[in-house]
Amino acid sequence: MSVRSCKGSSVLRSMVLLCAMLTTGSLFAQTFLTLHSFGGTADGQNPQGGLVRDSAGNLYGTTVKGGLYSGTVFKIDTSNNESVLYSFTGGSDGSSPLAGLIRDAAGNLYGTTVAGGSRGQGTVFKIDTSNHESVLHAFTAGNDGGNPEAGLILDAAGNLYGTTFGGGSGGQGIVFKIDITNHETVLYSFTGGNDGGGPAAGLIRDAAGNLYGTTAGGGSSGQGAVFKIDTTNHETVLYSFTGGSDGGSPLARLVRDVAGNLYGTTSQGGIGCAPVGCGTIFKIDPSNHETTIYSFTGGSDGASSMAGLLMDATGNLYGTAYQGGGICNAPGCGTVFEFQMDNDSNFAVLNGNNTFNGNQTVNGSVSATKFAGNGSGLTSINPANIAAGTANISITGNAATATTANVANSALDATNADNLGNVAAADYARLDIGNAFTGNQSVNGSEAIAGSLSIGNGTAITKHLSALFNPSFPVLGKLTCATASFAFNGVSGGDTTAVGVPNARMNGPGNFVYTAWVSAANMITIQGCNVSGTSQTAAGTGNIRVDVWKH
Repeated sequence: MSVRSCKGSSVLRSMVLLCAMLTTGSLFAQTFLTLHSFGGTADGQNPQGGLVRDSAGNLYGTTVKGGLYSGTVFKIDTSNNESVLYSFTGGSDGSSPLAGLIRDAAGNLYGTTVAGGSRGQGTVFKIDTSNHESVLHAFTAGNDGGNPEAGLILDAAGNLYGTTFGGGSGGQGIVFKIDITNHETVLYSFTGGNDGGGPAAGLIRDAAGNLYGTTAGGGSSGQGAVFKIDTTNHETVLYSFTGGSDGGSPLARLVRDVAGNLYGTTSQGGIGCAPVGCGTIFKIDPSNHETTIYSFTGGSDGASSMAGLLMDATGNLYGTAYQGGGICNAPGCGTVFEFQMDNDSNFAVLNGNNTFNGNQTVNGSVSATKFAGNGSGLTSINPANIAAGTANISITGNAATATTANVANSALDATNADNLGNVAAADYARLDIGNAFTGNQSVNGSEAIAGSLSIGNGTAITKHLSALFNPSFPVLGKLTCATASFAFNGVSGGDTTAVGVPNARMNGPGNFVYTAWVSAANMITIQGCNVSGTSQTAAGTGNIRVDVWKH
């Protein structure tokens, strides 16, 4: 683990929260508007979760208290009028929603309550476009989990995923799935040991269907963990926090960048504040290496970040801290912060592989297994003086002066030096070693790859298969699915699949989702679902293309 403080390239800027704005007047040039003040009665009280916004600009959220009994689901329209879409009774319909909502393409809202339900252990609920509430699952605090504190995510097929803080076979919370028939599946039950325990945050999902999240406790040091649930429901701990400089007790959802790096916050730990620390911002790279990229001090920057981060297109992170800020009396009323990541490219991780694109000066010996590239200033090279080491070093530049090395020997070690065989360095590419081409390459003809193909930091691809299938699906009624299986030579479990569906398969009215998966060796199954409340008038037709990538 490496630690970089705010004195590095990244910059954290904090903005004091609402209490500071109200007590000190205008702090910024922007205009602050209160869209609705809750009265603590029928309109709701104490909103704790975030908001979701529709395409028309309406906002939707929840309150923990208020309403008729035990919290509400509300809407703020574009004229800032608040309307209560549903008031929880605290009975079988649920009580006290702590998290925000998600919204599907049809306008239905989904969320969780931490309490209530038929067993009093919380629910997963749906509010349809008529403001009718239905309980999709009532938790029992048994093997099915209990007391969900976080919100949900929705996949393309309409399945919901989430976590519960308690329950499960180990009593330490679960990761669950609710399918489109409202059947709950426990994907993983935490034990509170090395695997983590007590997930208080929601999940994120990558394109391959893997789920990522955090637990507030458990892990090898009992200070929480970052975990992954793969598509076979196998749990892997990507990192266990120690409660020291790396942070502890993460309570918030993660965010993932296009390179596969995960970012999040911890509510405790770090190098500032005593005795438990004021929390951190951290990064987990695709190799599961953790970096603490900021430690909160409890001063104007804030302390104890408990909510998830947002990332903009340039990689900057935005979030909130529960305490700190320097305006209210200690421990402070919290901050909204920005963490700038735009200069990270100037940093090198000393235990990683790096490419240095300038002139490097080394005062001492250089040890490596291979020198590759055009090393500027390489003269009179004796291959016997190149010592073995543990890392590959790539040196880019023009080796204009590498002219006196023995041609036969140096052709094995200095790959692109001028005058090797009377050929200029720019015209050399060794065929018996790996080469890094830094420009655009053109291949005239077919390219055969004997082995695997890796793109960026992704999983290596060994083969791509493609075929057309024409399943005879019936007219799909509302909220119904149909499946068909076909022989597909060469496919097997663990392969990645994608489907291409013609417009003729989308005969409406209705909204349709098509998926495909490897159901057995040399067998593919295609599923078509009508995920709307309207029946299809005529069955869809046309070939469906299925692409499979083997790893």
